[in-house]
Amino acid sequence: MKSINVYFENDEFDFLKKIKKKMSWRELILKLAKGDKDGNK
Repeated sequence: MKSINVYFENDEFDFLKKIKKKMSWRELILKLAKGDKDGNK
């Protein structure tokens, strides 16, 4: 269980850090929302 939590924490935080450097949180949210809409068609 501990190894799973560490995996998700490291993976998600690294992912968010890379994205946050490129765009603001608001832009990220809008991009994800748009992507979800396009992907669910």
